[in-house]
Order: sequence, then structure tokens, then C-alpha cells
Amino acid sequence: MATKRLATLALAGAMLLGACGQQPSDIAAPVATAPASNAAVRNLGLYELHIEGGAGKKAHAYVTRVGGAALSAQEVSGLTFTLKSVAVSGTDARSYAAVIGVENRGVSRIAVPTYVPVAVSNYTEAGTYFVQGATKTSDGSTVSASGITIAQAAGGTPLVNVTGITAADFSVPTGTTVESVSSQGWQSNAGLEAEAIQDVTFGFDIPAGNAAYRFSLVFGVFDKATPWINELSYDTAATNDAPEFVEVVVPAGVDTSNLSLVLYNGNGGASYRTDSFSSTIVSTTTVGNHSLYTFNYPVVNGGTLQNGAPDGLALCRGTELVQFISYEGEMVATNGCANGQTSMNIGVAQANTTPAGQSLQLNGSGNKYSDFTWQAPATATPGALNNGQTLN
Repeated sequence: MATKRLATLALAGAMLLGACGQQPSDIAAPVATAPASNAAVRNLGLYELHIEGGAGKKAHAYVTRVGGAALSAQEVSGLTFTLKSVAVSGTDARSYAAVIGVENRGVSRIAVPTYVPVAVSNYTEAGTYFVQGATKTSDGSTVSASGITIAQAAGGTPLVNVTGITAADFSVPTGTTVESVSSQGWQSNAGLEAEAIQDVTFGFDIPAGNAAYRFSLVFGVFDKATPWINELSYDTAATNDAPEFVEVVVPAGVDTSNLSLVLYNGNGGASYRTDSFSSTIVSTTTVGNHSLYTFNYPVVNGGTLQNGAPDGLALCRGTELVQFISYEGEMVATNGCANGQTSMNIGVAQANTTPAGQSLQLNGSGNKYSDFTWQAPATATPGALNNGQTLN
């Protein structure tokens, strides 16, 4: 449910700047422009998280667009940030947990909110994701941010390994480059609805001997909404294994125009069938903020899907690999978008004694593939939520 709007980003930044006595950095800031469109990753802008405080002293935090409060009115992405709390533990070595309320003021849901540290040329300190010259002691002396690491605060937003986000996902002015994107970031377990607010906890660890009292992290916000294979049936006691199908979950906002499902033969590693998401064999249903695309394969002698030991399936976005799984063992693809890649064995299988009308399916609760677990054959649910599954 949507909650009451929070104070605007510009006002929050200005108030906390005054309260903390911190002056804006005099380093030339890269001006953020409208992010590029990407079917897999929706870029929601570049930001700075500023933290000030130490053990035994009241800490503050606030978020601005990259470059400070002067740019905060540029709501390219429709997000605002408001401080909820900052906790500091330890004395020499210290841990920070900043809880920020993130409001989605846009018109569309953010399926998988992801917050990833980013290094920007001539702006962040070399080898770090922190603003150059902005890491200071309590007396205002400049120190290095080297050694400050991002962390998952106890009970806070999960810190996860992030793939599929690169410098190419940013749109920045000529002369400015995104040098690197962290391989880890904070990722919410639930989607952020339009006009709603979600608390995000940013965690940091500062090593012993580093007297940093103020520091500013540069991070990008992304919607890491990615489709995944959710259910399949390839081998049962039924004649010709009918019905054979594969179900794919597609979060709202993901472009399916260049998505395809490719079947791979474990004997040799080559693909043997490719279908687009607009194929006539595909039926579609909507469950909340997700669409279920079911590929209903034709009944042919011996069945369409190979019966394993092993065989695989890949989700492709043009020539880009989105997901590559297999059943009854791992395999290496020799062509197509999965060429040269090793599949992930789902760890469960069917046999010619599996009762007709059963399938292999994911269960659990979440909004991305890694939130779910493959289960042994159970009553098939093509076009509907799996047994024991909740999509957030």
C-alpha cells in the first residue's frame, strides 16, 4: 500500500548539510543524464550516500544525486530518499548501518530494487567507490577511503553478488566514464510499488586505524528484473510424454520482443529447437506483477523435449545469455547464446515412470530465480503459480 509522501530529496539534503556543517565537495561532479534503456536492467540513476558520525556521537546520513544537493531536483528516475536512522558500532574498527526510506515516485513498479556501488572517472577515489576528497576525520582532515568496505548490516537489506550490470548501462556526459561497477550490492527481497516506500539498509565496515568520520558512496539504482525458467515437464508415463511444456516467469516491465527459449541436446551440446515468446505454442497468463509464458510443445512421436542425461534449456535475449539450466546432469553448449557455457543442473529429474500430469517446478517466496528451489515431480501447474510458490 502506498504511504504518505516523504520530504523531497533536495530539502532533506539541504537540511542535513546545514545540521552537519558539511560543505559540498569542490570536485567537479559528473552530471547525471537520463539513463539508457536496457531490457534486462533498468537504470534508475546515480546517487551519493553521505554519512557523518562516529562511535558515541550522533550520526547523520542523506542521499543526493551525484554532485550534491544542487542536482537533486533532477528526478530522472522518480526516486527520493529520506533518512530513517544511522547506527554506529565499535570504536577503532567500526560498522555503520544507515536505514534509508526509498520512495518510488514513478508510475511503474520496480521489480527487483538493487543498489550497486559505482566508480566514476575523476570523481571517485582510485580503487574505491567513494567520492574523492570527501572522506574526512572529525577535525576535517582528508583521509583515504581505501579499506572501507560495503557490508550487510545485521537484519538489513541483503548484500548479494550482482551480475549483468556494466558501465554500458549508464548514460553519462562525454568526458565522464563509469570505470567500474561493484560485483556486490544491496538487493531488496520485495518489489517497490509506484507511490510506495521501502526501507533499505546500507552497511559499511571501517577497519581499525582508519579515522574516517565522513564519507560519501557513489551508487547506482537498478531494477534487476530478469525472467527465469519456472517449471518444466519432459518425461512421464504418458504416451509421448504429453503434455510437455516449459513455463517462464517474466516480471512486469521486461521487454520480451527479443527473448527466446532454446532447447539444447546434451549429446554434443548443440541446440535443437528455438521459440520466441510470440510463438504460436506460447500461452500467457498474468499473476500479480508477473507474466507466466508457457511453451506448450506439440505432441510428436517420442516427444519434443529430450529425455535427459543430460539435456538443457536456455533463455536468450538476442545473442545474450540470460539463463542456462539442465536436468540429469551438467552440459556445455556448443552454439547459440549459451555457446561455451556450462549449464546449472537443477538437481531433480523425471523418468518414464513419473505419473502423467506432474512436472518439475520451483517453490518458495520471492521475486527472482535465486529465491526459489527446484522440487521433485509434483502436480503440474502450467500458467499458474507453482505448488508452494509466492511471487512478490
